[in-house]
Amino acid sequence: MRGIDVYQVGDDIAGYRVVSVLGAGGMGEVYRAQHPRLPRTDAVKVLRAAHLADDAVRTRFEREADLIAPIAHPNIVRVYDRGEIGDSLWIAMEWVPGTDAAQLLAGHPGGLDRDQVIAIVTGVAAGLDAAHRHGLTHRDVKPANILLTPGDAGAIKLGDFGIARAIEDGGGLTGTGLTVGTMRYSSPEQINAGAVDARSDVYSLAATTFELLTGAPPYTADSISGVMSAHLFAPVPSAHERNRGLPPEVDLVLATAMAKDPAQRYRSAGDFARALVAAMTTDAATDAARTLIGSPIPPPPQQVGPVSPRSLPPMMSPPPGAVPPPSWPPPGPPTPHGLPTPNGLTAPPRRPSTARRAAVVAAVVSVAALVGGLVGWVQNSAGMLASPDRPDTTVTKYAVEVSWQPIEGATEYVVKRNDTEVYAGPATTFNDPLPLPGVYQYSVAARSREAAGSRFSLKSAPTTVFASWRQAQWIADLYPDLVPASPLSSNGFDQVGCWANASIFFDTTSQQTITCQKMDDRTVVYSFTIYGFPQDPAGFADAKRRIFMGAPARPFTSAQGNRGQVYKYAMNQKQCAGIEFDMPKRALTAIEICVATGTADDAVRMAGRLPM
Repeated sequence: MRGIDVYQVGDDIAGYRVVSVLGAGGMGEVYRAQHPRLPRTDAVKVLRAAHLADDAVRTRFEREADLIAPIAHPNIVRVYDRGEIGDSLWIAMEWVPGTDAAQLLAGHPGGLDRDQVIAIVTGVAAGLDAAHRHGLTHRDVKPANILLTPGDAGAIKLGDFGIARAIEDGGGLTGTGLTVGTMRYSSPEQINAGAVDARSDVYSLAATTFELLTGAPPYTADSISGVMSAHLFAPVPSAHERNRGLPPEVDLVLATAMAKDPAQRYRSAGDFARALVAAMTTDAATDAARTLIGSPIPPPPQQVGPVSPRSLPPMMSPPPGAVPPPSWPPPGPPTPHGLPTPNGLTAPPRRPSTARRAAVVAAVVSVAALVGGLVGWVQNSAGMLASPDRPDTTVTKYAVEVSWQPIEGATEYVVKRNDTEVYAGPATTFNDPLPLPGVYQYSVAARSREAAGSRFSLKSAPTTVFASWRQAQWIADLYPDLVPASPLSSNGFDQVGCWANASIFFDTTSQQTITCQKMDDRTVVYSFTIYGFPQDPAGFADAKRRIFMGAPARPFTSAQGNRGQVYKYAMNQKQCAGIEFDMPKRALTAIEICVATGTADDAVRMAGRLPM
């Protein structure tokens, strides 16, 4: 039996039924397929038969499954099975709905929102540390291999270990396994085919982080040799110069992680992630960047995980920026400002303008309208259900609301966000929990047990999702005069810059947090963090005692007349005041206010000024 080079929807791959084509490349295709026995869809990667004669390619493909299968980690794509059908090889792995970081970057030429970058880098670092503990280096960390599920902050997964190697394997496979896309993020030792360990992945993660923050990789050139030369000899460019909204201290962290000498880099991906988080506060960034470097930590290395707020740099838990956040997208060109470039290198190209993208979208929609009319005629003539009209969309603080007109004879509907199915059910409305910031279009198809289902409708008008408080929205709603309307706006009290983070960076029992800073010429004047406990978990009182350092309580009345208790204490050499309220909903929050200079009484007076 011969394998098939390209499978179609409905085809069988070793018992898996193909549902859709997820992607294709020079080596083969990846399909979304129904598991032969379980009620689950997996991703099935198939190596084209033409490559089986290459022993190195075949070995690399099989080794990917063998190396990853033993690793069970939430930030690594799981591998379930592998096999051979005819003269084709296949691997079944976890299907991750959504997008990847490269596609996300395509819509944000100035770089991603910094809280997104923190979440992505922290998740990938945790996955890398898990792989390194198993003695495995990834060797191909780049935006395209970071998979993201919109609307699910926990779904950040590192995939495609196709050129991964065991750390103790000094060679074995011929060639470097590098492509032009990989080369933009490759370490000097990987380019030189030298010894590679966990610190090579740290370098690649830092190069990837550079692009996530600025919208362009650190080095670009007209030729692959120019990119190679830059990685080997050129200084690490300034991310701050390319994106003025970043603290300058980020440059030192990236330069450390991308040092030409592996011994000068961070020892683990987790160390790099923590240093990056620390640099976003500007306080103690130099110390954070210069520690935790040298030889890789022997397994198990320190893993990214819950961090106590008392172990973090002064003032507060890690933010995605120590200056007021930039506008969306960040202003200014994404190219260096007067920075020297190595010979043969060019500044990163600008991405197409918004106007140009809008023109392209308009052209595509016009063509789609013509095609859609023909499709509807064919469907009706064949006795299929009619296609729904183009759906309407509305963006709220909590979701994208999608609605459409019912179709006669339909018993359920299927909704796609871009090309990903996100809903199946009988309703003619669907609330899509806010996906990651980006531009999305929705389409609907009608289904019935009595008749053939319709084709998908025309796509909705482009729906833009901006940065929002997401799961922390309820905190912002409790303090509307204190917290700005979104992480990127400056309409909050005193024009503070704010961001939301998961509790991994704060007290581990809180579920959401919002942190704000008041800056004066890049210096923190004061900060406050609102910890949220929306389900009033057991041990809430203990959690507040930890946050407030066990200080005694005194009565407190806010500027808006709300009563509660205040606590005075020192934290990381900063003077702070903790506030809790007696009001039922606000009783599920705790607020920490810290001042850069002065006493704890000054922090209490600052708390009295805040509109809460």
